[in-house]
Amino acid sequence: MTPVRWVPNGAGLEREATASRKLGMTGKAALHAEQLAAINTIFTPPPDAVAHARAIMAACAASGTHTPVLNGHVVEAAMVREAERVLAIAARLHNGSSAADRQGPG
Repeated sequence: MTPVRWVPNGAGLEREATASRKLGMTGKAALHAEQLAAINTIFTPPPDAVAHARAIMAACAASGTHTPVLNGHVVEAAMVREAERVLAIAARLHNGSSAADRQGPG
């Protein structure tokens, strides 16, 4: 999807950014500074997603050489990659993550 060229079109920007996120994209280009707040809001992981990502990484760290388990479910490699992605986005957008989040499991 292309940048929204008409700056006052906040609804159009939000609609396109939301559609982009649902398609798996992790951001959207902005042509004007007034567009940044809406884009950052839409692409910032919600607090529950950040908490879940932290729990996944903690389960990996606590598992040592064993298969990590979280809430009775095996933590698979794809889940770890998604957790790392969520924490990286949160860190870039200053969503309360720490340097330890960005380092991943030991």
